[in-house]
Amino acid sequence: MDKPHLKYESVEAWMKGENVPELFLDVPDEKLRDQYITQYGELRRHLFAQHVATLTTVEQEQFEKDEHPSQHHAFADRAQPYAEDFQRELQRQGFDAKIELGWYHLDRIVFSVTLANVPTEEEHKRLPWLFRGFEAFYFWGAPFDPFHKVDDGSGRDV
Repeated sequence: MDKPHLKYESVEAWMKGENVPELFLDVPDEKLRDQYITQYGELRRHLFAQHVATLTTVEQEQFEKDEHPSQHHAFADRAQPYAEDFQRELQRQGFDAKIELGWYHLDRIVFSVTLANVPTEEEHKRLPWLFRGFEAFYFWGAPFDPFHKVDDGSGRDV
């Protein structure tokens, strides 16, 4: 295989299998750092293409025509139902999460996912980074938890 890094099923598997340091962007060896960056980008594009191939025929055609809701900020109204589906999917998997549309570079829409709880290592591995053509970015551990109110016995929300 000309590009052995494309054999991996995830970025995490590539990093483990090729002994890529977690902070590979900080590797002092410029040639090695550039190699990691190139492989990382190629692998992510490869994995995304594999993901798109699993979508419905209609969704695949939308990608081919640059009309998928994830491809342009102007499609936010069409993207919202996907976010709602993703929230239901995460709930089905046992995650308490709030999904919002995120405006990403190159005019893309992504899912900004705020988890109510810090995921365990095992839960973190189960969090999907792609859903029906959208990339998901996860956040947790913020000082304000919008999901759970504390009852201090006073009758008021704390």
